[in-house]
Amino acid sequence: MRTTMTTASSRTAAKVEVLRSLVRRHQPVTSVILRSPRDNDPPQNLALRWAALRRELADTGAPEADLLAIDEGVLGIPRGDHAMAVFAAAGHEALRMVLDGYDGEDEAAYAPWPHALPVLRWSARRVPTVVAVVGHGDAHLTAYDETGAPLLDEAVTGDNDEIERNAPGGWSQPRYRRRAEDSWRRNATQFVGLVERAVEAAQARLLVVAGDAREVSLVVAGLPDALRAIASTAAHPVEVFNGVHEVPRSVVAEQARVAADATRKAELESFDVAAGHGQAV
Repeated sequence: MRTTMTTASSRTAAKVEVLRSLVRRHQPVTSVILRSPRDNDPPQNLALRWAALRRELADTGAPEADLLAIDEGVLGIPRGDHAMAVFAAAGHEALRMVLDGYDGEDEAAYAPWPHALPVLRWSARRVPTVVAVVGHGDAHLTAYDETGAPLLDEAVTGDNDEIERNAPGGWSQPRYRRRAEDSWRRNATQFVGLVERAVEAAQARLLVVAGDAREVSLVVAGLPDALRAIASTAAHPVEVFNGVHEVPRSVVAEQARVAADATRKAELESFDVAAGHGQAV
């Protein structure tokens, strides 16, 4: 098996811990969530929106040192469907987060604790995800944390060579069909092992499997029950980016939102049932 891997470390847990520490420190925090410019926004739109929020914060007592610490973070947002959340305290930036796919409004607050609810609402609709695009002889795995940041990018070629369709006698010879099917199954077994390790490493709650329909069915059939339960195998579109077959990020984000909503619904239903029996508050 030949593997090429690049990883990007996730700082999600560290960022959550920073939010916790800001709540615990009993020190006023300046919080800003600023949407990125939309495609049709004039160039000065972002600066004008930040200037208005800045004045509001100053009027409510936010120290100038905090506002200066936030300036650089919020004014560097590129265009797109996201927002920048910045928290500052004692004149220093404490945390900066890009909220991919954010659909809320601009918000700002100066208070004894961080204005973290919009960030928590946003994160509640995100789930760590592994995407596996599989063919008969190769696979491409990508893992994302709950913020959408990449954790793993791995391209794999299976040990078992695919049998050529133009073999002597073509597919009319059953032995060639059997050899090809056996090759695909053995590669699928290898791909399943990679998927299992990626899901465990990312603590993924969603697995998107796409690619060749036959190989997808072989891989899914080989998954343990726990992984099959979180697998999405709809006919997800596959596109080529930099020579690699991938599921578009917008499709992955939508699948993550669907999975998060389903999980939340199940949790609420479980709470209602337990509350009805005096087992939840």
